[in-house]
Amino acid sequence: MLHSINPATRLCAAEHYFKNAYKYSHHSLIKRIIESNYKELPTIQTMSGCIRFEDNSKKIVERIINKKQPVH
Repeated sequence: MLHSINPATRLCAAEHYFKNAYKYSHHSLIKRIIESNYKELPTIQTMSGCIRFEDNSKKIVERIINKKQPVH
C-alpha cells in the first residue's frame, strides 16, 4: 500500500504502520519509503468541517497517529 497510485492510500498505509510498527520488521526500509512519499506529496488537500485547505502531509499523519485512541 505504501507504493499505491492513490496518494491517500499511501498516507493511510503510513498511519497504519506507525500505529502498528511492532508487527513489522524492516523498519528502516519502511520509514525510507514513507519519507519518500512525504517528499512526493508535500501538501495535500484536506477538510475541517466544510472548509477545504492544503496542509503538510507529514503533519497530518502525525496528528492522526498522536490522537488518543479510544479504550475498548
